[in-house]
Amino acid sequence: FLETMTSMLNPLPAIALLPLALIWFGLGNASIVFVLIHSVLWPVALNTHSGFMAVSTTLRMVGHNAGLRGIGYVTKILIPAAFGSILTGLKIGWAFSWRTLIAAELVFGVSSG
Repeated sequence: FLETMTSMLNPLPAIALLPLALIWFGLGNASIVFVLIHSVLWPVALNTHSGFMAVSTTLRMVGHNAGLRGIGYVTKILIPAAFGSILTGLKIGWAFSWRTLIAAELVFGVSSG
């Protein structure tokens, strides 16, 4: 599911969603937040997914042998092992969000003025 959604929505620049955000949410903070979430979501999700996939089989087996399942397995095994990839995704998302925020403020400043 993540790969399908990513292949459809990741190539779409966040600034291209501004007209839709204006129609759906009007002029205001909700439109900007929607566009920012779109710009940050995909880099963070992709890097988190690749970090989880890169966790070694040995660590996965240790978690299962320790009886970890569900959210405990994710919080105690996967997140610490993939922390570097998650931080990389956050760094890329931060850069995308600043770029999108500046463009969105330019558009909303012109349209609301």
